[in-house]
Amino acid sequence: MGGEMTGATRQSGQTLTILWGTGQGFSSKSATELPAPKLSASACGDFDGDGRTDIAIAINKGSEQFTTHSIIYFGKGGRTFEKVPQGVETTGASDVIAVQGGPGGPDRAVFCNSTGGTVDERVPAYLYWGGPGGFHQRPRTEIPFRSGYECSSADFNADGYPDIAIMDEMHGGQGMEDDPLAGANLFWGGAAGFDFSLKGRTILSESYLGSSNVADMDRDGWLDLVLGQFTVEGHASAVIIYYGGKDGFTKERRVSIPCTGRSLGIQLADYDRDGWLDIAANALSEDRVRIFFGSATGFDANRKQELEVPAVCDLETADLNGDGWLDLIATSYDDMSDPNHNDMGTTLFWGGPGGFRPTRAQWLPGYTPLGPVVADFDGDGHLDLFGPSYHAALTRETIPSYLYWGGPDGYRADNRTSLIHDSGADGLAADFDKDGRLDLFVSNHATNGGHQAMSKVLYNDGKRFRQPRVELVETRGPHWSHNEDMGHIYDRSWTQTFTSRTMSFQAPRRSGHIRWQAETPGGCKLKWLIRSSKDVVGIDAAEWREVGPSGTFDLSDTDRCLQYRAVLVSDNGDRYPVIDRVSVSLGE
Repeated sequence: MGGEMTGATRQSGQTLTILWGTGQGFSSKSATELPAPKLSASACGDFDGDGRTDIAIAINKGSEQFTTHSIIYFGKGGRTFEKVPQGVETTGASDVIAVQGGPGGPDRAVFCNSTGGTVDERVPAYLYWGGPGGFHQRPRTEIPFRSGYECSSADFNADGYPDIAIMDEMHGGQGMEDDPLAGANLFWGGAAGFDFSLKGRTILSESYLGSSNVADMDRDGWLDLVLGQFTVEGHASAVIIYYGGKDGFTKERRVSIPCTGRSLGIQLADYDRDGWLDIAANALSEDRVRIFFGSATGFDANRKQELEVPAVCDLETADLNGDGWLDLIATSYDDMSDPNHNDMGTTLFWGGPGGFRPTRAQWLPGYTPLGPVVADFDGDGHLDLFGPSYHAALTRETIPSYLYWGGPDGYRADNRTSLIHDSGADGLAADFDKDGRLDLFVSNHATNGGHQAMSKVLYNDGKRFRQPRVELVETRGPHWSHNEDMGHIYDRSWTQTFTSRTMSFQAPRRSGHIRWQAETPGGCKLKWLIRSSKDVVGIDAAEWREVGPSGTFDLSDTDRCLQYRAVLVSDNGDRYPVIDRVSVSLGE
């Protein structure tokens, strides 16, 4: 119940039992029990120097914290013991030994601490608010939580305010009956902000959720939530889709696609460019990536492609080589035949008309890259690739994470910058200080055998992070943060586009006018383009023409079809223009 580094479990003993030796051996009838809830080890020695044997007992945890008091029982003779009232303060004690004292002195007890924090992973999620002073000087919001893992942000209910979904993964091994927060916790934004209380959230109860992603999968105008799961004993993982609607997310619109071996690292992208979003998910224990292809009728578990990748633990998507096809980035946890090999790196699968092929792939070194980030950090027009290093063979601390620099010839193993982190678990590229350069946030998972880690904000120095200014941010054992990078999925630019349906008209028209109602917060911009042709067949080959501020555009006498396109430009990557209404009128 304490997580990955603890010794005590639900079945841990509550008492220490002494079986007294006799000429006939041992018997439960000749035994003494000493109360010691959540004990993990014991040792015998003369700790008070009175010549009698005493007992030191390592206590792994208390009722809420791993910091508690281990126990000393002084021997009083006659097979009786007296508990020392104050005990010895320990943190997640996993063992204790007795060390002989000096001449005439008492023995010593050495307790081994293993981990700190709260019992049952009751750890709040942290929301750091950005500002001119950075993050360490800004207040943070602590969201009551348990076993937080990954999150997504979007306007799920289309009310104009962003909402947040945070996954409770049940990481400590607890069951659904033990964890009322298990699943996707939805926090609804509004004019007054968020209500992060236990009563102010909606919970989509699911087991072992490890990742999430958001898109309008069925193109009905409502955002859908796609969830990935871990595989544990007795539970097979799946890709779970909650289709959104006017009444929110309901079990009636829940679809489960079998995806054994884990279904994390969810990616939503149109890999085959057929107009429908596909789903990519990893299967770590089965050494493969699965791509489920979308269609007008939804998803069929049998309509998929599988790519072999060693112990793939995370995914990312972008058009890395700028050829107009999305590429797939797959990171590996270790070598399944030898778990001590954590340098299995990252595999790049190049997209194209024929789909992904093992013969169209490239490998880059890395130590269990988790939460890969794609961005143009040096502003040279080529996408760069960063992989936080989560695990090396013998340590999680002070591991180099590699930032590979993209260029006209792609990526090379020797064209990289090494950034040191402590079990990097995710990254985010954004211009935090608004100086026009992309900075890098990296979640650090663990230090010193525990989860009280300092994550890092690395401010871009314009010299490929050779000497970045580093800001430390307190975190507690984060795994992922956001599964998605900021920016357009193809090139990470802060632009999104909407293209209208093709509109037809019968009589010749010389001009047209486009009008719109929209919000452009901050420095956001909105651009309009149109294209026209003599028939529907020719519209795709027609060139786009930008519409001026007046909204007026020209048409030729032969034109009978037109489309408009809205280009939404963000000023900082996390907010965009909001279009409420568009109308097109044609002149004589």
